[in-house]
Amino acid sequence: MPAPGAEFQLDFLAKVERLLATGSFTATYKFALLIALANLAVELGDDSGRPLRLDLDDVSREFTRLYWNSARPYPGVNRVLSHSRTRSNAAILRLLVPHAETHGRAEDAFRRAPKETRRLLDRVRREVLCRYPLYHLQLFEARGSRTRLFDDFLFPLPSERESTRIKCRSIELRPGVAACLRTLHGVVVSMAEAAWARWLRETNTSLGADRQLESYLFGQDRASLVHLAAPLHDLQSGRCFYSGRRLAVPRDGDVDHFIPWSLYPCDSPFNLVLAHPTVNRSKTDLLPSERHLQELARRNREQADRLVAPLPHGCGASADERGSVEAVIRWAYGGTRRVRRYCWDGAEGGRLVEAGQRGNGR
Repeated sequence: MPAPGAEFQLDFLAKVERLLATGSFTATYKFALLIALANLAVELGDDSGRPLRLDLDDVSREFTRLYWNSARPYPGVNRVLSHSRTRSNAAILRLLVPHAETHGRAEDAFRRAPKETRRLLDRVRREVLCRYPLYHLQLFEARGSRTRLFDDFLFPLPSERESTRIKCRSIELRPGVAACLRTLHGVVVSMAEAAWARWLRETNTSLGADRQLESYLFGQDRASLVHLAAPLHDLQSGRCFYSGRRLAVPRDGDVDHFIPWSLYPCDSPFNLVLAHPTVNRSKTDLLPSERHLQELARRNREQADRLVAPLPHGCGASADERGSVEAVIRWAYGGTRRVRRYCWDGAEGGRLVEAGQRGNGR
């Protein structure tokens, strides 16, 4: 099946924009589900235009991860923000709060308490995902109290009967949708995140124009990665991944996302390296050059056992994370070759090189 052309992509983007601008939003679930579908299209889809079947357990996992930070009290107001316009807060937050308090980061909970989180994800799928956003995501503006307008351009609508819907185990993205979500990932996610943050400010009026909201909801938590500095330092023989500069002790380096968080949120150790702070500041949110990409592939291949070994001697990754990171890398660099001219290379203190070039060695 051919990849969707420019006209299809523009029509798709217009529908997403219309959904976010005119859809009915009693809670924030639709924003999270749209972002979750975009992320899974990157990890599991391709650019061919073929339909993509998604297991709802995978959707539930990504959906849950997106809410994890929101299950903690928001700094400044000292309470969990309301993600629902009903009296009680969104059901997913009631499910998540005890897990977030116990396990810290979502990735830590998934790795350290797999049975407990599996039960949690199953409840999220049945009690939240299948009951609400799976059916209502593609509901547009209503004309009159009895008219509901659906445009199931993303995936066929599941059963209208809730008792049937909660038994649903998969959905299939329509032809061209996964390819559009991959190609337009940055645009779709940015639109959904902006609408989500705007909705929260309108609902939680005490926030006002708080500038920290977006980073709290969607940003990376570098402090939570500090514990990986020591095993990465050992893995890299005490040197900066990009420049080779000596790092006497782990705290001399920064834990860096090889694929930048701003491009795709991935905290897997297979996507993390230790970098000299000056070099890391030079890299900012740019994609590393082909040379660094090949070095990461070599490290992940040769050091896979140490990356998945438990902390403190290993990095505590799960074995299936490697495949997910490789899929994200293929997507990120495929897009670079299409629309980006430059990558970043750590030689000579950091410089830009043509995308696809190896850059200079150390």
